[in-house]
Amino acid sequence: MPDTMPDHGLITVSELSKFYHGRGLSGHGKPLRAVDRVSFSIQEGETLGLVGESGCGKSTLGRVILHLIPASGGSVLYRGKDLLSLSKKDLRAMRRRIQIVFQDPYASLNPRMTVEEIVTAPLAVFKMGNRTQRREAALRILEEVGLSSHHLERFPHEFSGGQRQRIGIARALALNPEFVVFDEPLSALDVSVRAQVLNLLRSLRNRRKLTSLFISHDLSVVKHISDRIAVMYLGKLLEIAGKNELYENPLHPYTRGLIGAIPIPDTGRQRKGAELPGDVPDARHIPPGCRFHTRCCIAGKDCASAEPELRQIRPGHWVACGHIP
Repeated sequence: MPDTMPDHGLITVSELSKFYHGRGLSGHGKPLRAVDRVSFSIQEGETLGLVGESGCGKSTLGRVILHLIPASGGSVLYRGKDLLSLSKKDLRAMRRRIQIVFQDPYASLNPRMTVEEIVTAPLAVFKMGNRTQRREAALRILEEVGLSSHHLERFPHEFSGGQRQRIGIARALALNPEFVVFDEPLSALDVSVRAQVLNLLRSLRNRRKLTSLFISHDLSVVKHISDRIAVMYLGKLLEIAGKNELYENPLHPYTRGLIGAIPIPDTGRQRKGAELPGDVPDARHIPPGCRFHTRCCIAGKDCASAEPELRQIRPGHWVACGHIP
């Protein structure tokens, strides 16, 4: 792990990478570097927000951390144990403590199972309690997420998107995990219910003292639930800081561009900030040097030759840019 990054926490990610190797027409396709040597830690009880444009590797990073996708390199320490090196048996036991809420509540719930079966399935897998006890546990969790007993026998197609996501949250919490990855849990929901689900997540985090990674492309959402925020671009972290510090004093041009793109409420106008010209490059053809230099407003000639590492500019504020003093 780089010297500038903390090496302790409930979750400690060190030099984590995920490359996809495909073959082009020539038989020598370049690897897609979805996650490229990422390092950070999440303290117990903390929520780290992870933001970036679509295709930057956020969801892949979340799934590699949980070992839902095999890593290409690096380590993920959970209370000192490397999740990526555990045997299948030990990893299965560890899954009681680490869970995920998926982005799409329509795709992540089995349409042939009732709500009771969905929420109690994790309990049944780990042989926790009898059927009556599992049903009682499901009812308690459903009430905690804003549903009730008359929802137990219904099927997913009988619910709205917001209700389905509440069911997905209830399933993730059934085993009382310590660490949860929320993979864009609001993006598939109607605008009218996003605030309700966001308030629910904030309440659950505080009540259960959850440690979590909250993935989103919406900086305005992340600000309301995160303690710190990490900004990701083309598989790399470009900036990490406390949420207030990041919003009040963003240092990286990419972060300033993301914040500048947030509309001002009631006006539809955007905030003042650096614009983000062009599109995200293909992850199979990442620009040399600083991978953001092709879209950067302050890039110099040296930016195309040397890739900057995250360094601490002030206490708790890291940035990967050679032009930040």
